[in-house]
Amino acid sequence: MVLKLFGLLDLIAATSLLFLISGRGEVFAITLAFYLLIKGLFFLPDLSSFLDLFGGFYIALFILGIGFSFLSWFFVIWLAQKGIFSLLFSLN
Repeated sequence: MVLKLFGLLDLIAATSLLFLISGRGEVFAITLAFYLLIKGLFFLPDLSSFLDLFGGFYIALFILGIGFSFLSWFFVIWLAQKGIFSLLFSLN
């Protein structure tokens, strides 16, 4: 159940980053950046947790106006595939 919730939140984070690329949704995205930072810190020894941490920092930097389109698309694809796999292949 928790894996499905994490998967859904990762999909929502990918969607919010898409909105940021188009110039909307800053308030919603900062909430999801904090989610990624907290989740990344909680599961820290894992490689995907480092990418979650970096993704949370990147979303926060993107909101501040420091962002690159290549990294944005990388994190959209990363979060979307992680969310889809969590929803489809979780044990419950």
